[in-house]
Amino acid sequence: MRMRRTVSINKKPPRPDPGARKPENGETEEDLSSLFSDVKNPKQVKLLTAYVGSKSLLKAQSLAGVHRHSHYWWMENDPKYPTYFRRARTIIADQVEEEAYQRAFVGTDWPIYYHGRIIGYYKIYSDKLAIFMLKAMKPEIYGNKGGIEPSGKAPDFEVIIKHEGEDKPREDDLSRYPTCEGS
Repeated sequence: MRMRRTVSINKKPPRPDPGARKPENGETEEDLSSLFSDVKNPKQVKLLTAYVGSKSLLKAQSLAGVHRHSHYWWMENDPKYPTYFRRARTIIADQVEEEAYQRAFVGTDWPIYYHGRIIGYYKIYSDKLAIFMLKAMKPEIYGNKGGIEPSGKAPDFEVIIKHEGEDKPREDDLSRYPTCEGS
């Protein structure tokens, strides 16, 4: 009788789930849920706490055990829930802003490998994040100078196309095209 053995070579250890955020700086799940102590619905508290922890609404719905349509129903029918959700988004935005600052100005340590072993680290900075943060913090200095206005509205100007030798803009002669009379 022959026995087969499967041997896995170079098997990687399981990676931690990036959606399940571990509390930072000593914060616990109770700390996160205390941010929503004024919320009466326990399912909403679970969802909002999971949302702040995972930074993903779909992941939060899975972690909290809340149906995916509940959030949208609460947004439309619960007068207080949109305020709670905005609070959660503001908390997440602050966390993301801190991470962006960290990557842009403090840097991220990247390992240096030699023969499969880590022999040291070097710092990587994100210039693009630094540019975006400066544009957001000081738009009068680092903002767009010639493109779209900060309001999102394009500047008012008119483009006139002139062909070589013409001294006034060309007007198309539409008389050569047939007209459509009543239908």
